[in-house]
Order: sequence, then structure tokens, then C-alpha cells
Amino acid sequence: MKNGFYLICFVVIYLIIGIFNSFASAAEFTADLLVENPAQSIDYKLYVKSDKYRLENKDRNRVNDMPPIIIKDRNKNITWALFPLTKKYTVLNESETIFIDPIRMFEFLPIALKAEKKFEGVEIIKGYKCNKYVYILESTKREKKWQNKPVEKWVSMKLDHIIKGVTHEEKDSGFELFNIREEPIDNNLFEIPSSYEQFKR
Repeated sequence: MKNGFYLICFVVIYLIIGIFNSFASAAEFTADLLVENPAQSIDYKLYVKSDKYRLENKDRNRVNDMPPIIIKDRNKNITWALFPLTKKYTVLNESETIFIDPIRMFEFLPIALKAEKKFEGVEIIKGYKCNKYVYILESTKREKKWQNKPVEKWVSMKLDHIIKGVTHEEKDSGFELFNIREEPIDNNLFEIPSSYEQFKR
């Protein structure tokens, strides 16, 4: 009887520890994200909490095609663009998201290229152990030398998030995280403010 009681206690404790560990392992951090390409460079503030992230364009007055704020909910597979000056927001489709969201672009590009994913080892980026992956095109699809290895990315083991990405073309483009700080993130950052009005295009 006692053995059965102890077994039940052990299972309950094991499950509780497992639940708490799953919460503890969910990534919560902020970082500066710098996108650089031949045409321009864009600075973002990045907020990540588990399956959601928020990108804020630091230079909101700059004239470009990028909305001031992007919010991505991976669970719902939905992306919002927010415009604080007019207090409006819109839902982006996948093609729009890929164009304006550098994180999503690096996730989608290898799929679009139908490139083969290859693990290249572990490297330290910004103090984090990262798995490095390269994406390789089949030789029959290569028209130019850079297409041998068109995409490289480094994914943090601890944060479970891409830290650096590079696309190889005639001129390389990419992004990298800086000033990473692991800290609690307010859930409100991933919600549409009640004062905002949706506009449709």
C-alpha cells in the first residue's frame, strides 16, 4: 500500500516538475536586430515570448516600405502590421510577411528555393551556442556560384531562435541580433490595442 502511495507521489511530482520546466524553457528575451542589404539597413527592436515575437522599426519616420510594428503569432500563423500614428492595423498575407519580416523571410527562403538543409556544427554567436545550418541547392538548379550555398543561419540552442542569417547573392544580405537580454516580456506587446482600428486593402 505504501509503495503504491509513494509511486503516485513520485509521478505527481515528476509531472509538476515537467510542467514547470516546460514553462521555464520558453524563450523570453529582447534584442536589437540589424538588417543589412545592398539597398539599405534597418534597425529593429525585437521582443520574443515563446511562440510570439514583435519587431519595432527604430526609425519610424524613415521613408521605406516597412510598417513601424510587426507582430507575429506562430501558433495562429498570423501577422499584423501596426501603424501607431494613425492607430490602425492590418493583417498581412504570407507573401507580404515574407517581404517585410526578416525572420519569416529566413524561415521561408530555403523552402521557396527547395534547398537541402545541412547541419554544419556548433558556433558561438553573441555568447550563445548556436547550431549552424546551410541550405544547398541541387547542382542542376544552380545557375551562379553563390547558389551553391544560398542561405546560412545560426539558431541558438538556449533561445530556440535564429541569431544570425545570411543570404549569398552577388552582394550578401542578412540580419543579426545584438544586445540580447533574457527578461520577462509583457503579454500586452503582442496584442492589438483596443483603440486601434483595422483597415482592409
